[in-house]
Amino acid sequence: MSKRVRNSDGRGSRSRVSGAARARLAYLRTPDGKRLIGRVLAGPIRVIVALAAVIAYILRAIGRFGVAIWRFTGALDAVLWQGIARGASGLWSIIWSSFAFFLDSLIELVKWLPSRAGRAYCAGAAAVGTIFGLWVMDEVRRASAQTAVPELIVLPPEDPDNPIVARVAGRFVRMNEVRQAFAAANPEAERLTLQAAFDRGVIETFVEQRLLVRAALEGGIARQQDVTARINAARERILASAYMKSRIDAATAPERVRQLYDSQSDLVKLGDEVRARHIVVPTREEAEIILLALQSGTEFATLALAHSIDPSTRDKGGEIGYFTRHMMTPVFANAAFTTGVGNYAPLFTSQFGWHILQVLDRRPAREVSFEMVEERIREFLRQQEIDATLRELSRTSEIIYFQPEGKDTVSRVLVPTAVEAARTDELMVHE
Repeated sequence: MSKRVRNSDGRGSRSRVSGAARARLAYLRTPDGKRLIGRVLAGPIRVIVALAAVIAYILRAIGRFGVAIWRFTGALDAVLWQGIARGASGLWSIIWSSFAFFLDSLIELVKWLPSRAGRAYCAGAAAVGTIFGLWVMDEVRRASAQTAVPELIVLPPEDPDNPIVARVAGRFVRMNEVRQAFAAANPEAERLTLQAAFDRGVIETFVEQRLLVRAALEGGIARQQDVTARINAARERILASAYMKSRIDAATAPERVRQLYDSQSDLVKLGDEVRARHIVVPTREEAEIILLALQSGTEFATLALAHSIDPSTRDKGGEIGYFTRHMMTPVFANAAFTTGVGNYAPLFTSQFGWHILQVLDRRPAREVSFEMVEERIREFLRQQEIDATLRELSRTSEIIYFQPEGKDTVSRVLVPTAVEAARTDELMVHE
């Protein structure tokens, strides 16, 4: 550190170095006898002092600049917050005024609508809206018809297994839809190919049906009571048939048919076979009348065609063909195998109605291969599953029949359409 000393005239002067340092430096001289302090150390000290002064000045300037920026941002922040607050207040005022105006207008509108002028305005607005909507729909249909050029239509991604075959009212029709509709109408037909569908006009028929359905829906036909009843009835038939078919398909699976053949020795040696024919009617009274007619000489085939409710044997004159005891229900088998050839079995009833049965022939046992009895076993399983399903459903449901007055007995006639649709041959097995 430097010290300030006073001269003889009373004025002070700053020494360049401290006393101790000055005493040590007094003996440092150059070879020519000059002091070292003045030549070597005076320059760097001055530079250091100058640099320190410059650094101090820069730091002081930076500090003053920072203080100024801080004060400026504080003032700016206050101004911005004031602006935001005033803007929010103004926006809320506008929103509230608009809401109040809308609410007042709505209240006035509610008060005005019941008046004569209000009702007239509503009717006019509804008419204009309806006309406008119809016009828009017509324009959309017209535009769709104008653009219905195959080269101008953008098709969805192509599926080789399910190609697009047509477009009806803007909706694409794929081949699988046509196949499903064709299979529903023709269960026994083979799988429809794309070329065959066009050659046979199946696709055109499908499109025409779609057009008719669309016209019926637009015309309100589907809301008519009789049409609704028929649709519901068809829906119930389809559901019942699909349920019964699923049960029969599971019961007559190939592995189950083969398992039954392998496990039952009496199916390999079938035992005696009986050939018979029968007529099925709803009531005992009708069965007795038909039996008397047969005994008096009336043709069996004629009466079967006229009165039998068994659709699988009615057109064949009631002919069932050869069958074994195991392929029929117990009541039917007992009646057939306890009756002599050419005779009529006593009248009996089953879940299908009352049976008039005549035995035509009987032949002894014979060994058969699986191929010979496969269809008979499948029919046996089918009949067994139908009986079991109907018994199960009847047992788990409460069924009450209300007969007309004067009827003393209750007869149950069960000819379900689901069974007819689900199986190929109805009551019995055919040869």
